[in-house]
Amino acid sequence: MRKSPIPKFRNKGLVKRHGDLLVAALQLADMLLVVVAGWIAYWAYFGTPSLPANYELALLIGSLLAAGLLPRFGVYRVWRGGSVLDELQRLTVAWLMVVTLLAILAFITKTGPSYSRLWGGGWAMLAWMLLLSSRVMLRTSLNWLRSRGRNIRRVLVVGADGLGRRVVRRLEAEPWTGLQVVGLFCEQAL
Repeated sequence: MRKSPIPKFRNKGLVKRHGDLLVAALQLADMLLVVVAGWIAYWAYFGTPSLPANYELALLIGSLLAAGLLPRFGVYRVWRGGSVLDELQRLTVAWLMVVTLLAILAFITKTGPSYSRLWGGGWAMLAWMLLLSSRVMLRTSLNWLRSRGRNIRRVLVVGADGLGRRVVRRLEAEPWTGLQVVGLFCEQAL
């Protein structure tokens, strides 16, 4: 039996095997961050941790809007090797959409006056900062794991010309991407 030239690798890593579960956990964490931010803003502004029912409802609606809108802006896509700034920008735009929809909803239902604008602004800012911080911490953790040989994806670069070789050198120089070159393929005429 002839040995295959393509190396066999272990089965999929932990992150890839449980990718859908991890995305769901991240979505739940984001919803929780939105609620916690609103609760902290309320406590800081009003001096009591006990929220009235209308504020609880606002937090519930805000977290549900975040759960529905953030995926539509590509916030939960795979960002391996992508720009951190691009990821944070998408998250910022998605969160601004959530805040805008909350303001429109408060206007349409004429419930706006029953909420403190200072609380609403504090909630929006704190939630935004928590969401951004969670992404930076997640990205930093994944980059650390990848630079130590975990959460690796193996790639085959097609094209041994100058561009192909530059891609290989760049990937090898940046282990935090988690992309390991296993070969360089070039089709040459005989």
